[in-house]
Amino acid sequence: TVYPTYFKEEYHEICPGRTTSIHGIDISEPGIYMDTLLSSHGCDSVFKIIVNQTRSYRQYFTEEICQGDSILFDGEWRRSEGDYYRTLGCDSIIQMHLIVHKRSLIEKRIVISEEDLPYIFRGTEYMQGGVYTENMYTVHGCDSIFRLNLVVTSHVSEWNQVPLCPGSV
Repeated sequence: TVYPTYFKEEYHEICPGRTTSIHGIDISEPGIYMDTLLSSHGCDSVFKIIVNQTRSYRQYFTEEICQGDSILFDGEWRRSEGDYYRTLGCDSIIQMHLIVHKRSLIEKRIVISEEDLPYIFRGTEYMQGGVYTENMYTVHGCDSIFRLNLVVTSHVSEWNQVPLCPGSV
Protein backbone atom coordinates (compact mmCIF):
# COMPACT_ATOMS: atom_id res chain seq x y z
CA THR A 1 0.00 0.00 0.00
CA VAL A 2 1.28 3.43 -0.94
CA TYR A 3 0.45 6.15 1.54
CA PRO A 4 0.29 9.78 0.46
CA THR A 5 2.38 12.63 1.70
CA TYR A 6 0.62 15.83 2.65
CA PHE A 7 1.45 19.44 1.94
CA LYS A 8 -0.45 22.16 3.70
CA GLU A 9 -0.12 25.96 3.79
CA GLU A 10 -1.07 27.83 6.94
CA TYR A 11 -1.34 31.58 7.39
CA HIS A 12 -0.74 33.20 10.78
CA GLU A 13 -0.51 36.74 12.16
CA ILE A 14 1.82 37.84 14.95
CA CYS A 15 2.06 41.10 16.82
CA PRO A 16 5.29 43.15 16.67
CA GLY A 17 7.69 42.26 19.49
CA ARG A 18 5.76 39.14 20.49
CA THR A 19 6.49 35.44 20.09
CA THR A 20 3.94 32.77 19.27
CA SER A 21 4.26 29.01 19.06
CA ILE A 22 3.09 27.27 15.86
CA HIS A 23 3.55 23.47 15.67
CA GLY A 24 6.02 23.76 18.53
CA ILE A 25 8.13 26.36 16.73
CA ASP A 26 8.58 29.69 18.51
CA ILE A 27 8.15 32.45 15.93
CA SER A 28 8.77 36.13 16.60
CA GLU A 29 9.43 37.47 13.08
CA PRO A 30 7.33 37.46 9.93
CA GLY A 31 8.42 35.08 7.20
CA ILE A 32 7.95 31.63 5.68
CA TYR A 33 8.71 28.63 7.86
CA MET A 34 8.70 24.94 6.90
CA ASP A 35 7.81 22.13 9.27
CA THR A 36 8.05 18.45 8.41
CA LEU A 37 6.06 15.94 10.40
CA LEU A 38 5.66 12.19 10.08
CA SER A 39 2.16 10.98 9.33
CA SER A 40 0.68 7.98 11.13
CA HIS A 41 2.06 5.80 8.35
CA GLY A 42 5.59 7.17 8.53
CA CYS A 43 5.32 9.43 5.49
CA ASP A 44 6.38 13.04 5.52
CA SER A 45 3.79 15.75 5.86
CA VAL A 46 5.03 19.25 5.08
CA PHE A 47 3.57 22.41 6.53
CA LYS A 48 4.41 25.71 4.92
CA ILE A 49 3.80 28.33 7.62
CA ILE A 50 3.42 31.87 6.29
CA VAL A 51 3.64 34.43 9.07
CA ASN A 52 2.65 38.07 8.58
CA GLN A 53 3.14 40.79 11.13
CA THR A 54 0.06 42.72 12.18
CA ARG A 55 0.62 46.44 12.40
CA SER A 56 -0.30 48.44 15.46
CA TYR A 57 -2.24 51.59 14.83
CA ARG A 58 -4.07 54.31 16.67
CA GLN A 59 -7.31 55.78 15.40
CA TYR A 60 -8.67 58.97 16.93
CA PHE A 61 -12.02 60.60 16.25
CA THR A 62 -14.44 63.03 17.86
CA GLU A 63 -18.19 62.62 18.22
CA GLU A 64 -20.66 65.27 19.36
CA ILE A 65 -24.06 64.63 20.96
CA CYS A 66 -26.67 66.69 22.75
CA GLN A 67 -27.24 66.44 26.49
CA GLY A 68 -29.57 63.51 27.18
CA ASP A 69 -28.57 61.65 24.01
CA SER A 70 -26.13 58.73 23.84
CA ILE A 71 -23.80 57.03 21.37
CA LEU A 72 -22.79 53.37 21.08
CA PHE A 73 -19.04 52.76 21.39
CA ASP A 74 -17.32 49.47 22.15
CA GLY A 75 -20.65 47.82 22.95
CA GLU A 76 -21.74 50.40 25.53
CA TRP A 77 -23.96 53.48 25.34
CA ARG A 78 -21.90 56.56 26.23
CA ARG A 79 -23.58 59.70 27.61
CA SER A 80 -20.79 61.53 29.43
CA GLU A 81 -18.19 63.80 27.93
CA GLY A 82 -14.65 62.42 27.84
CA ASP A 83 -12.28 60.02 26.10
CA TYR A 84 -13.17 56.38 25.49
CA TYR A 85 -10.76 53.68 24.31
CA ARG A 86 -11.08 50.34 22.60
CA THR A 87 -8.03 48.09 22.40
CA LEU A 88 -7.74 45.66 19.53
CA GLY A 89 -5.11 42.98 19.02
CA CYS A 90 -1.45 44.04 18.88
CA ASP A 91 -1.94 47.15 20.99
CA SER A 92 -4.05 48.89 18.37
CA ILE A 93 -6.22 51.53 19.98
CA ILE A 94 -9.34 53.31 18.84
CA GLN A 95 -9.98 56.47 20.83
CA MET A 96 -13.23 58.41 20.76
CA HIS A 97 -13.37 61.90 22.22
CA LEU A 98 -16.99 62.61 23.14
CA ILE A 99 -18.30 66.17 23.41
CA VAL A 100 -21.71 66.66 25.03
CA HIS A 101 -23.46 69.93 24.14
CA LYS A 102 -25.82 71.29 26.76
CA ARG A 103 -29.38 72.15 26.03
CA SER A 104 -30.25 75.76 26.85
CA LEU A 105 -33.11 77.36 28.71
CA ILE A 106 -33.26 81.10 28.12
CA GLU A 107 -35.82 83.06 30.10
CA LYS A 108 -36.69 86.70 29.55
CA ARG A 109 -39.14 88.84 31.53
CA ILE A 110 -40.57 91.89 29.76
CA VAL A 111 -42.87 94.43 31.44
CA ILE A 112 -44.88 96.72 29.13
CA SER A 113 -48.01 98.83 29.33
CA GLU A 114 -51.23 98.05 27.47
CA GLU A 115 -50.50 100.94 25.09
CA ASP A 116 -47.43 99.06 23.85
CA LEU A 117 -49.49 96.08 22.62
CA PRO A 118 -49.11 94.24 20.38
CA TYR A 119 -45.61 93.27 21.50
CA ILE A 120 -43.46 91.80 18.76
CA PHE A 121 -40.69 89.48 19.82
CA ARG A 122 -38.63 87.20 17.54
CA GLY A 123 -41.13 87.78 14.73
CA THR A 124 -44.20 86.82 16.76
CA GLU A 125 -46.93 89.27 17.78
CA TYR A 126 -48.26 88.98 21.35
CA MET A 127 -51.58 90.62 22.25
CA GLN A 128 -51.66 89.86 25.98
CA GLY A 129 -49.43 89.01 28.88
CA GLY A 130 -48.46 85.42 29.61
CA VAL A 131 -45.67 82.91 29.47
CA TYR A 132 -44.73 81.90 25.93
CA THR A 133 -42.35 79.10 25.04
CA GLU A 134 -40.48 78.59 21.79
CA ASN A 135 -38.33 75.61 20.89
CA MET A 136 -35.12 76.45 19.09
CA TYR A 137 -31.94 74.65 18.10
CA THR A 138 -28.40 75.58 19.03
CA VAL A 139 -25.62 75.70 16.44
CA HIS A 140 -24.93 72.06 17.38
CA GLY A 141 -28.53 71.01 16.63
CA CYS A 142 -29.51 70.57 20.29
CA ASP A 143 -32.98 71.52 21.49
CA SER A 144 -33.13 74.76 23.40
CA ILE A 145 -36.09 76.46 25.01
CA PHE A 146 -36.75 80.19 24.99
CA ARG A 147 -39.34 81.26 27.54
CA LEU A 148 -40.83 84.77 27.39
CA ASN A 149 -42.68 86.02 30.48
CA LEU A 150 -44.63 89.00 29.15
CA VAL A 151 -46.19 91.15 31.86
CA VAL A 152 -48.73 93.77 30.71
CA THR A 153 -49.66 96.53 33.16
CA SER A 154 -52.66 98.77 32.79
CA HIS A 155 -50.58 101.99 32.64
CA VAL A 156 -46.89 102.42 33.23
CA SER A 157 -47.59 106.13 33.67
CA GLU A 158 -49.46 105.33 36.93
CA TRP A 159 -46.06 104.88 38.54
CA ASN A 160 -45.35 108.54 37.89
CA GLN A 161 -48.62 109.77 39.48
CA VAL A 162 -47.44 109.91 43.08
CA PRO A 163 -49.56 112.34 45.15
CA LEU A 164 -47.54 115.17 46.60
CA CYS A 165 -48.25 116.67 49.98
CA PRO A 166 -47.80 120.37 50.60
CA GLY A 167 -44.22 121.07 51.61
CA SER A 168 -42.88 117.68 50.43
CA VAL A 169 -41.17 119.12 47.38
